[in-house]
Amino acid sequence: MKKLLNFLSLMLCGIILISLCSCGKAYLKECIYFNLSAEPVSLDPQTASDDNELLIVRNTFEGLLRKDKDGKITNGVAESYEKNGLTYTFKIKKNSEYFDGTKLTAADFVFAFKRAVDPKTAAPFAERLKAIGNAKSILSGSTDKESLAVKTVDKYTLEITLDSEDEFFLDTLTTSVCMPCNEKFFNKSVGKYGLEKKYVLANGSYYIGRWNTDDFGIRLYKNNNYKGSFSALNASVFLSFNTEKRAPELIADQTVDMAFLKNGETESAKEKGLNVKSCQNSLIVMTVGQEFSKDIALAISCATGRSVYEKLLPEGFEVADGIYPDIITEGLNTDLPAYEREYNIEKAKDLISSAVKRTDDKVFPSATLYYYDDESIKSAVSAIVSHWQQNLSAFVNIKPSSNKDALMSELKNQTLQFAVFPVKAKSSRPEEFLELFGADGSDLSSAQKKILNSNRIIPLAFSSVNAAYPENISNVFFDSSNGYIDFSFVIKKGQ
Repeated sequence: MKKLLNFLSLMLCGIILISLCSCGKAYLKECIYFNLSAEPVSLDPQTASDDNELLIVRNTFEGLLRKDKDGKITNGVAESYEKNGLTYTFKIKKNSEYFDGTKLTAADFVFAFKRAVDPKTAAPFAERLKAIGNAKSILSGSTDKESLAVKTVDKYTLEITLDSEDEFFLDTLTTSVCMPCNEKFFNKSVGKYGLEKKYVLANGSYYIGRWNTDDFGIRLYKNNNYKGSFSALNASVFLSFNTEKRAPELIADQTVDMAFLKNGETESAKEKGLNVKSCQNSLIVMTVGQEFSKDIALAISCATGRSVYEKLLPEGFEVADGIYPDIITEGLNTDLPAYEREYNIEKAKDLISSAVKRTDDKVFPSATLYYYDDESIKSAVSAIVSHWQQNLSAFVNIKPSSNKDALMSELKNQTLQFAVFPVKAKSSRPEEFLELFGADGSDLSSAQKKILNSNRIIPLAFSSVNAAYPENISNVFFDSSNGYIDFSFVIKKGQ
C-alpha cells in the first residue's frame, strides 16, 4: 500500500508539473490579431513596397542574414559567411527548406538577386544592391542581368563580389529585396508570383495559410519546416484591414491585438492604456514650382515660418528642422546642424512686390497648391496659404491629390506651382533617402544645404509610423524599417 501511495504521489506531481509547464507556454497556441493600415497588393519580396507588404514579407521569408530581437544582424539561411577583400562567401544551411518541403539552395539567391536588379522587375529597392559587381550597369539597362557578380560555388555555397565597399551591405541582406526566389516555382506562377496564396513560396518563420481578397484577411501559420533560429513563438498571425473603427478602439475592444496607428491616434491609444512604438520616418515637404522666379521662391520661403502653422499640426507631427527624419540621423556618429529657415515677412513682401512689378499684369499670378489627400495636414496647409494671401496678396487655391507618385516627382522637377506631400524614408540609408531628391549623399550636411538653399524645397514637419498593443503582448521589437515588426519574437498571453 505504501508503494502504491508513493507511486500515486509521483504521478500527481508529474501531472501538476506538466500542467504548470503547459500554462507557462500557453502563448505557443495563441493567434496574434494585427490590423494593417492598407490591404497589400503583392507579397513578391522583390517588388513589395509599402509597410503592410513589407511586414508580411518580413515574417514569411528569411534571407541570408536576419536581425535578432535587439536589432543585431545575425545568420538567417546562412550558417556562416566570410569576407575576403570585396568578396563575400556564404555557407547555406543544408537543411533549409521552404514551407512545403522544397529544398532551398544557393541558386535561389542567385536567381533572386539577378531578378531584383533586372529593370523589367522594377524592384523598388533594387538600388540597395548597386555595390554588387555590374549592378549599376544592369540597373541602367546597359548590361545583361546575367553579368551580376553573384554565383554559386556549389549547391550550398554562394559568392557575392562587390565593386566597392558598402557599409550597409549586410543590413541590406536582411531586407525584402534579398529574399530567396525558387526559379522553378517562379516560372510556374506565370506572372502571378506573390499575388495569390498559392503563388507565395515562403521560407521564413511563418507561411501564408489563407488569403481572402473579397472579405480581406490573411492568416500566417507557424512554419513547421523552418529549421532556423527564429521559430515563431505563436501558432499564427491573423492580418486584417478594418476601417470601421479607429485602431485604438479596435485594440481596446479586443477586436485585434496590435495595429498600425495614424499619427493622430497615438495619444488616444496611450489614454486607453496601450503601449505605443514609434519611428519618425517621414518629412512633410513643400515644393515651389520652377515657373516662379528665384525671388518669389525666396519670398515664399521667408513667409512660411513655423509660427504660421506649428499650432495647427496634429498630434504626432513636429516642425522640421531639416530634411532628415530620425530614422536617418539616429545611426550617425556625428550630429547634423539644424536648418533654421528664416521667417521675415517684410523681406517676403518686398521680394514679391518687386517681382510682381516686373510682370505684365502687375499681380501675383493665379496659382494652385496640391496636397496629398490627408486630412491631417489640411489645416496647416490652409493656414499657410491664408497667411500668404493676407500678407503677400498671393491668392492660391488648394486641391487634394491622391496621386502620391506624381507629387513625389516634384522633389526633382517642381513642375507644379506648389505641392505639399510626405517623403518617406524606407530605411536608415541616407543615400537612399537623398536619391529621392536627386541629391548625392556623400556629405549629408552639404546635401541638405544644397537642397534647401534653392528655396524650392521647404521642409514643414516630420511624422512617424506607429504601432500599438496591450499589456498582454510583449517582446515587440520595432525595427526602423523593412516591415517594422517580426512576429516570431512576439509573445501573447491569453486573457
